Amino acid sequence: MSDSNRVQFYELEESTLGTTPTAALNELRFTGESLGHDFTTAVSEEIRNDRGITDVITVGQEETGSINFELSYGSYDNLLPGALYSGDWPTLLTMTEITLDAVASDSSFNDSGTGIPAFVAGQWVEVRGFTGDTSNNGYHKVVSRTTAKLVVNSTLVDDAAGESVTIKGTMIRAAVTRKSYTLEKEFADITQFQSFTGCVVNSLDIEVSANSVLKGSFEFMGLSSGLAQATVGTGSPTAANTNAVMNASSNVGDIQEGGAALGANVYIQSLGLKLDNGLRPSDAIGSIAHVDIGVGEINLTGSM
Repeated sequence: MSDSNRVQFYELEESTLGTTPTAALNELRFTGESLGHDFTTAVSEEIRNDRGITDVITVGQEETGSINFELSYGSYDNLLPGALYSGDWPTLLTMTEITLDAVASDSSFNDSGTGIPAFVAGQWVEVRGFTGDTSNNGYHKVVSRTTAKLVVNSTLVDDAAGESVTIKGTMIRAAVTRKSYTLEKEFADITQFQSFTGCVVNSLDIEVSANSVLKGSFEFMGLSSGLAQATVGTGSPTAANTNAVMNASSNVGDIQEGGAALGANVYIQSLGLKLDNGLRPSDAIGSIAHVDIGVGEINLTGSM
């Protein structure tokens, strides 16, 4: 029997559903998990004169469960595209110019130099480098963009060009590109490894509560699992980052409704978000395991 504080989790994106690539696994920070291997059984309906049951037959298997976490910067960038079916993270768009100014009248950043990268409406960008009025620095939601003007949903202060200003950002959005993962649970004190292949993110939960750390969980549905005394990864795993755990007191800048700040004296004690992909298994004659995993409509719900 293994001790729970000697368990470590790893993840690795698959190129083919259910096939572990020849690559190093990535260490995954987590607070708890419920991933497991379950059997589906059928009870024989034969009638016996001794009132006994002839057999209980294993007819299927399923790999499901959740991985719980405390949110920290960059720790779950591999899994978030899987939750959103977004495809890979796009290249970080960035510019650093002395030709950028800020204009209060239309809440815009304007460039007379090489031009503003292809940020899109709804995306958040980070702005740093304004010294004439530092309140222009920070995170801003894009309203519209041309090569010369970036309009944001923020209150800006006039600040002339001449300072070295950087604007950067990247974004993923819900789409239709499925990603699957190999997940591995290492029991370090007994040198045992349980691997789960063909794992697809069924849901993502985020919990924000006053005076608490930011928490969440990924729920998975997989194709198969196995136990071994060696890892399914190749070489040493990639260590997880050590970025600080985020909290609701100092890492949540604002809560908005419809792009606007909440009214004066409106305070939120807790906020929950759930993204559900509505996964469904596909079964077939000749296979005890699922042969594929289908996806339904994306459903995003919340509570306050």
